[in-house]
Amino acid sequence: MTKRFIFFAFIIVLITACNKARSVESFMPTETPILSILTGTPLPLFPTFTPTPSLPLPELSEFPSRAELNEALPRENLILARHLYGDPVGHMQGDEFCYDVGIYDDDTYIVISCLPDLAYPAPYGRLDENQSKYLLRWMEKFQSFDEPSIHGLLTFKGLGETVPDFADKVSMQAMIGEIEWAAHKYVHRGGIPPAIFHAREVLSHRLNKWLDDSSMLNFKAVDFPDSCLGAPKPDEVCEQVPEQGFRIQFVVDGLLYGYHTDPFGYNIRLFGGPRIAPTQGSPG
Repeated sequence: MTKRFIFFAFIIVLITACNKARSVESFMPTETPILSILTGTPLPLFPTFTPTPSLPLPELSEFPSRAELNEALPRENLILARHLYGDPVGHMQGDEFCYDVGIYDDDTYIVISCLPDLAYPAPYGRLDENQSKYLLRWMEKFQSFDEPSIHGLLTFKGLGETVPDFADKVSMQAMIGEIEWAAHKYVHRGGIPPAIFHAREVLSHRLNKWLDDSSMLNFKAVDFPDSCLGAPKPDEVCEQVPEQGFRIQFVVDGLLYGYHTDPFGYNIRLFGGPRIAPTQGSPG
């Protein structure tokens, strides 16, 4: 009786083991994968799948680095405007800037910050007499344009036929910068006048070369005889009214460059062609 029980128990265990072997065998590949034969590297029994993310990837940055004006800036009667932003990467915290300035045909302006923690003390204002004079000149002389850049957008609505050159656009940006400065209620405390740096920017663009402070030889406040600052362009009609400004000299690679500007950089003119720079101690 005992031997017969052991025999039947052995038969049951054997049948169960066979069934399990067939169950595992049904999941095994019937052939060895070709890639495994060629490389000698065993492959996994089951393929590996990379799940697709169910959520969208986050934006790299929400800093408004777009070549378009702030939607909050009114468009009606807008003459000159700029959206300007600076990426803080590589700068100290607090160096970032982002703002829009809009100047309108009634000489009013609006300054809007797109930084979350900045509110201008004086975001609304009116052009002074000198700014109004230059804005009217630009409107009468220059064509309209929209100029996007890596730092935003400069847009102008003019009534004239002349295409503004790089110096003209720097002059417009100079006025916009002065207005943004005023919106902070900042006060200039002396030092080198901003017009000098605006003239240097024009020369840098002309030479396609970065220029630092060492390029400036000298500057002097002068009274020019006309609206062209004594440096008229071809076929230009100059108003015979005296204009205050600066006579500036730069030296780059042994050559002397002269510029005439108004006090604020709203009018920047190359004065004559480059010539050999004077040596130290010789008259300029």
